Amino acid sequence: MGYDVFISYDSRDLTFADKLVSRLESRGYKCWIDRGEIVAGKEFDEEIFTAITENPGLLLVVLLSEKTLQSKYVKDEIRLAYDNNLHIIPVFIEDIKLTGAYALRLNGRHRIDAFNLDIDTVADKICVAVKQQKPDLPTPTPIPTPIPSERFVDNDDQTITDNSTILMWTKDANLAGRKTWQEALDYIELMNKGATENFGYTDWRLPDAGELGSLIKSRNGAPYAWLQSQGFTNVQADSYWSSTSHSGYTSFAWVVGMDGGNLDAYLKSSYDSDVWPVRSVC
Repeated sequence: MGYDVFISYDSRDLTFADKLVSRLESRGYKCWIDRGEIVAGKEFDEEIFTAITENPGLLLVVLLSEKTLQSKYVKDEIRLAYDNNLHIIPVFIEDIKLTGAYALRLNGRHRIDAFNLDIDTVADKICVAVKQQKPDLPTPTPIPTPIPSERFVDNDDQTITDNSTILMWTKDANLAGRKTWQEALDYIELMNKGATENFGYTDWRLPDAGELGSLIKSRNGAPYAWLQSQGFTNVQADSYWSSTSHSGYTSFAWVVGMDGGNLDAYLKSSYDSDVWPVRSVC
């Protein structure tokens, strides 16, 4: 997951597609292209469906030539992107006239006439469009820089308080295992009802994206390893759910990766992430 651009093209135009992907990835944008992207044992159609429907802010780039007009697969990808309200950019690698379903879906959209441009100019134009499509990330509340030796305090009750935010976290960062977003909320509700261990508190909640991100401010090295050096246990080198829904795609919620500190959006209903309960001390 985490793709910026989906390249829709006819396999006979692979040479141009490869050059474009190389230019885009050299500029820091991750591209999905059917060559080499299908996981062994998975259905091709399923992988394409997942890539198009589960990447917020994805840009569909359609490479258009006479060969493309003969491709049922490209037509299906355009329709799926259209149905999911993705931004689509037609890139004409040949000077052709669109007909039928291609004309219906693509005429009137901003187009790039690649047959008149060098490949780097084409890539630059696509990069501008990608930047316009990227969703706004939640802005964490500014956190004052703490004195390192006083930041995390073990309360001797299986909780740790972060004095830089006045938030209390469970010492064990893997109490619940991996769950969907709703399952994570349900688990914390069970904690507050006393149906599972709550360490004497009944006001636990799923942290918002800013709170979760604040844990790894001023870290040294990989977040999971650094947090364990600060006294936490079982910190997973994986993603943790926040309570913050994506503003433009409410079926997604933000996660923070404790392997590299990255912020990403996952589909609430089908992705499993770890759960780290938090509560306000005052």
